[in-house]
Amino acid sequence: MKFLSAIQKQTTALTPRFMKQFLKCLGLSIAALAFTPIAHSNDDPANSISNLVSAIKNNDLAALIRISVGVEEFDNMGQQWEEQRSQRKAEITESERAEFSETIGMVIATDAEQRLMSLVEPKLAEYQAGLMQMVALFQGLGAMQIQQSPDLNTQEKQNLTAALNKTAQWVTANDLTNKEKMQQAIAILVTRARSMNITSIDDVMNLNYEDVLSKGGVALATARDILQHYNVEVNTLLDSVAVETLENDGKNAIVSTKFEIFGIPQEVTTRLVKYQGNWVSEDAVAQAKLVSALASMPRTPASETVPAAIPTNSDSATTSITTAMEQLQDSLNTNPFLSRAGINLSAIELADGFATLEVRTESSGIMSAIQDGNDLLTMDPALISASEDKQSLIALRKALQVLGDRYNIQSFFLVPGA
Repeated sequence: MKFLSAIQKQTTALTPRFMKQFLKCLGLSIAALAFTPIAHSNDDPANSISNLVSAIKNNDLAALIRISVGVEEFDNMGQQWEEQRSQRKAEITESERAEFSETIGMVIATDAEQRLMSLVEPKLAEYQAGLMQMVALFQGLGAMQIQQSPDLNTQEKQNLTAALNKTAQWVTANDLTNKEKMQQAIAILVTRARSMNITSIDDVMNLNYEDVLSKGGVALATARDILQHYNVEVNTLLDSVAVETLENDGKNAIVSTKFEIFGIPQEVTTRLVKYQGNWVSEDAVAQAKLVSALASMPRTPASETVPAAIPTNSDSATTSITTAMEQLQDSLNTNPFLSRAGINLSAIELADGFATLEVRTESSGIMSAIQDGNDLLTMDPALISASEDKQSLIALRKALQVLGDRYNIQSFFLVPGA
């Protein structure tokens, strides 16, 4: 997995805006493993979910993303990739090349299986001793979270708890710490990694948009193969699903998806919106608008955005800080996540990679959490009871994560506004 992390590191450095959207879409696509195709009219919102599953079965990541965000935004992502990768190619250092070559060599070398197993095996022995305790803890905490959830009815809680127990049984039955099974899983990973034909960081930088999606399809196939190796019947899950449109006014729709996890019936209700001629999730629309907003802003080098050291007697330092503060505030004002969640953030201090932001919002849960001294970026969302407040917290985290990458801000300190 370090191999995939190395590729992600380089592509993220190439364009954080693209990769945040790319990974978001990948996450949405993987979530769509709970859906399977059935017959619907072309404009039926449920049909978009069915098409997602068809793409999953074909390991077609391009189709997954196109369906998730719409054709126009899909093309915008491709344009951003192509425009920025040439700049990144020129910035590659020899130390980066050496580091990447060492990492990728671990999964494509002739002795890759043995080298990876030598790293994993000590951990297997370590985890094996406490596996049953970890499973019991997982069951206990998971059951508690399910029972305390205000968004689930009694039947949904019962079904999710039963699925949780079945999952624990699966972990125990398949012994994830088994050496022989791990060797076989590593062999699957190594075989797929070699098939990507990536041997250097320059190979990654030379990937065009279609190539990136093609390699992503290989990664998707790898995940399915490894799940299958551990007796997770993905196709059985897909085949158990029935999708039905509950409401549709032409602009907004609610779709019900029923499926089975280890034979336990589940149901997910999804809110879709018509966006660029496609039915997509509300989250996908918000993410697409965020990427478009960021893409329209001029990119400022991190060294200029947040000075590493700020001499108090320097006029130029003061000017640089002021400029960075103005750029950050403009980004906060135009961020669609924050706007949609009704959150107003004011930048009141920026220095040495740290930013202090004043928070104003009608979300009583968020304001109470700040006043109680909680760190909104790391706290357990379960501490906030109202579902609307939880959604606002997620929006806040997403926005600050993107802005932190953009402006090289290592940490945000949030204070309640007057």
